[in-house]
Amino acid sequence: LCNPDALSGVRQFIESFCLHYCAEKISEQSRFHLELAVHEVVANVMQHAYPPDAKGPILLEAFAFESEIRIRITDYGRPY
Repeated sequence: LCNPDALSGVRQFIESFCLHYCAEKISEQSRFHLELAVHEVVANVMQHAYPPDAKGPILLEAFAFESEIRIRITDYGRPY
């Protein structure tokens, strides 16, 4: 859900995903950059997609492929 408490779990989710599914394919520095980028996108969704006092869903999905990692972030707020 779109609330500041959920934001703290974003980096943990990405870190856990990378360590579990692609630890041998991604460097610690690249994982850090990925965590930071996803955290920033989710923070922007929280700030801009939903009105200040509203809560809405944010879906965070991660996929590991042979040569890439894909992160999909879905929200149902207003476009910005």
